Amino acid sequence: MRTAVLILVLGSCGLFPALGRAESPAKPLGILDVFNLQLATNPQISPDGKRIVYVRQFSDIMADQRHSNLWIINADGSDHRPITTGNFNDSSPRWSPDGRQLLYISNRDGSP
Repeated sequence: MRTAVLILVLGSCGLFPALGRAESPAKPLGILDVFNLQLATNPQISPDGKRIVYVRQFSDIMADQRHSNLWIINADGSDHRPITTGNFNDSSPRWSPDGRQLLYISNRDGSP
């Protein structure tokens, strides 16, 4: 089940656009292409199994830094949206036992 959910999250995020599609031959990665890569990590399924929150990592080319925000998606692939935004490092999301709240680590106030 968790593998299927992870594939759903990754495919729904658009982080792996080539999944399930035939495309023209890929060109080699260039040095600056690393700033266009985004990673979906640490998926956490809500206690009721209806939602998935995950960490979406991205790069800031101007600051030469990696950042991460939290995103959420319904298990059926609908309502995919950010929970946090900005050039911060939000990580380690965890659901409360009743699934009504989310705990995570962030550097928004300075240090995590």
